[in-house]
Amino acid sequence: MKNRIFSTDSPKAIKASAFGYLNAIHYMAPADLSGVNLCPHASAGCKALCLGWTAGQAGIVSNLASRRPQGNAARQSRLDKARRFMRDRAGYMRDVVKSIEQAQAKAKRLGKKLCVRMNGSSDIAWEGIACERWIDGVPGLYRSVFADALPASWHGFVVINGDEHDLRHLDPKATEGNPGYVIGLSPKGRKAKKDVSGFVVR
Repeated sequence: MKNRIFSTDSPKAIKASAFGYLNAIHYMAPADLSGVNLCPHASAGCKALCLGWTAGQAGIVSNLASRRPQGNAARQSRLDKARRFMRDRAGYMRDVVKSIEQAQAKAKRLGKKLCVRMNGSSDIAWEGIACERWIDGVPGLYRSVFADALPASWHGFVVINGDEHDLRHLDPKATEGNPGYVIGLSPKGRKAKKDVSGFVVR
């Protein structure tokens, strides 16, 4: 395996432990930073402020706006994974499956259940990508970033606090009377907190 496929020790992933889950999150270089656009529907604000490049370990750089790794291991790993995903899709997916199986074994040892998030910093339609063994996915929900306290509702949708954990499969299901939810997030990283592009809701 070229490099670690999943992160289970990021601050967001660790929050799942309190709910009885081992959370494995897959991060790749977002948008077109790797040379191929892995977030085809992203807005300009989303691209500029992506937490996969400007926050957490990836945000520990002197120039947040730079498209280069700047010696940052998290950024380099995400670039490497994105490029390998495009260059060696079959091999990469084999490693994804193998990594999920390893995470399942780890979760069992820890007495926890496993949940996997494939798009930690990308927007790939994984359901359309073939692999040797299919792992059931979880439908995505709308996500917004809010600068201030999360509102109870936004554009008519009930807002769920997405910062509490990453276990989206535990969210209430959409019903005929309530067609969906907004997953509210606080801005991550110095750059996002100052955003006035409209990506961060103020």
